[in-house]
Amino acid sequence: MKPRLKQVWMVVLVLGIAGQTGFLLRDFILPWGWRVKQVWDQPRITRSADMSLGGQSARLIEFVRRVTPEDAVLLLPPEGEPGRFSLARSMQYFFFPRQLIECGAPETDPCTRALASPDTYILATTDFPAPGAVDGKPFLASPPTGMEWFKGLYGPGFVDRPEEGFDLRHALGAGLTDLGLIFGLYLLGAFLVLAIARRFTILELLCLSLPVGAGVLTWALFLISWIGIRLNSASNAFVCLVLLITSAFVVLRHREFLGASLGRSARGPGPIFIFRRVLILSFAAGLLGLSMALSIGTSYRLYDPVQIWSVKGYGLSQEGTILAAANWGAHGLAYPLNVPLQISLFHTVDADYLPGSKLLYPLLGLSLCLATYTFLRRQKVEEGMAALASLFLGSVPIVFFHSTDGFANLPFTFYLVAGILWSLEGIQSQSTRLQALAGLLLGLAAWTRPEGILYCLGILAVLWVGRLAVRHGRFAPAALSIPMAVIAGAWFVFTLTGGYMHGSNLDEGMSVFVAQVLAGRIDLTAMWIIIRVFARGTIFPFQAMFPAISATAWGAFFPVVLISLALGLRSFHLKYNPKGFMLFLQLLWVAGINLAIFYVRSYSRPGYEDFIERSFPRAFLPTAVLMLILAAWAFDILVQRRPNVDTAGGIAGE
Repeated sequence: MKPRLKQVWMVVLVLGIAGQTGFLLRDFILPWGWRVKQVWDQPRITRSADMSLGGQSARLIEFVRRVTPEDAVLLLPPEGEPGRFSLARSMQYFFFPRQLIECGAPETDPCTRALASPDTYILATTDFPAPGAVDGKPFLASPPTGMEWFKGLYGPGFVDRPEEGFDLRHALGAGLTDLGLIFGLYLLGAFLVLAIARRFTILELLCLSLPVGAGVLTWALFLISWIGIRLNSASNAFVCLVLLITSAFVVLRHREFLGASLGRSARGPGPIFIFRRVLILSFAAGLLGLSMALSIGTSYRLYDPVQIWSVKGYGLSQEGTILAAANWGAHGLAYPLNVPLQISLFHTVDADYLPGSKLLYPLLGLSLCLATYTFLRRQKVEEGMAALASLFLGSVPIVFFHSTDGFANLPFTFYLVAGILWSLEGIQSQSTRLQALAGLLLGLAAWTRPEGILYCLGILAVLWVGRLAVRHGRFAPAALSIPMAVIAGAWFVFTLTGGYMHGSNLDEGMSVFVAQVLAGRIDLTAMWIIIRVFARGTIFPFQAMFPAISATAWGAFFPVVLISLALGLRSFHLKYNPKGFMLFLQLLWVAGINLAIFYVRSYSRPGYEDFIERSFPRAFLPTAVLMLILAAWAFDILVQRRPNVDTAGGIAGE
């Protein structure tokens, strides 16, 4: 019965992977691949505009960029027919590095001052600016763009810059530069990880190196910018070299651990040319290649990547200071700068020509799948089952979507999930070093999204409670909490002392929630809305993946995972599987705080149901990954019928 049950589960996974991949090909990869083919020979900005706003808007943007200097100040038209062209936050990315002024309405003070300024360029519409408002300022009529409301530009003087085109030689050079930068981040991360915990396999290093290297480097750059040092190629390289040399020195002092790690990796689980392994690796490589091609080809095109992360990173690079984030992109300095600073690295070296910064997202998706695979293997889950579970995760449509489109949810998910997994490894193997690594990962989660600190504080509390309950392993609270406190604490000291959180979404949401609760106006219907809308969305996606502003398709994820959990949940009994029990507690916490955060937003968010449809699925990603890990682990225990599954994880710690 056991072999048959295992075969059935593996067949289900294979069918799930095949079905999800077919769905992705039909609804996402092929349609967006066709769109990329239509504009592949266009520069990054034009591709972004075409895919985000449409071809007519792209022609308008291309015209304005061609005839205005890069240091120009542009006055956007009033609200109405121009739509998103009236909003600075929507257009900063497309007109970068030009400064934008919102008009709102013609009679407002900022608008009248900008109209009176001799240095302002004005996007003219059918009835704006009013006759006589800009007498004497030259006018340049727009060529046909298809946007009937746009008539041309008023401005102090125009340039005649050649049209931006695709330069193959420049693209190849930028690609090599980007790959060199990514290799440097991998190398830095590998030495940092080995300096902290010393013994890892190649797959574990491949999983951790890029997110750790990039996260620690951006945090160090934040610190030097905070004290007034300008961010540029020289300062970025200097900080990276200092971190690299310091961590390499620590690793080489203990080279026997490095040799042991490489030896374990070289021995591996068996011959590499096993047909099943080659097939799985080939399929995974194909998905990774497709996600990388789509990621670069589609450029930045959706709300958060365009209005927050990318343009904020470009502004940081352009002005050479973290304070630039207050003026570039939405939300000012209320959001942590891990992702924008990572993007700024690419803009600094080659103006993010491809854009090479988009390569970070497929590679983070790979890291997330490897975190799943390596954790399951350390729990003695059979290799094929662990590999299929990881590949199943990578082919879930919403996960694949986030590996291509530039939201911060995928980096946040990796840091949070990896921090939880390595904290459990550290406690059960009684390794202070692994717990320090986990604390670093959790700190980087808080350095990626503002709600990260809430998740991480609860994770520490749940670890403490779980350790008291299982009475197994060794909990090192200092090793876990100090890295997290240093990384997250520095950011929060910066934002609170500068008053950057005031007026932010987080500040507004909490203020309204507290005021309503204190007044006795508690409304729990939002909880039902979240559950109802999300449950419906797990079966019927809110939107198709082409065209999409926020893909929400889960494929076969919930049927497979929920059935597996239902069959094997008893495997995480406190007595027989303390690590599994503690991971289950973490799942409950992560799911609960996610629900609580969105409930709080119900008191201040208009259009709440639409907000849940678009935003809750991507915020659910950490919970979903933990569910999959538990499901695969539980089913393996069920198949193996292991009476006592407790393990220290197979990692030597100190």
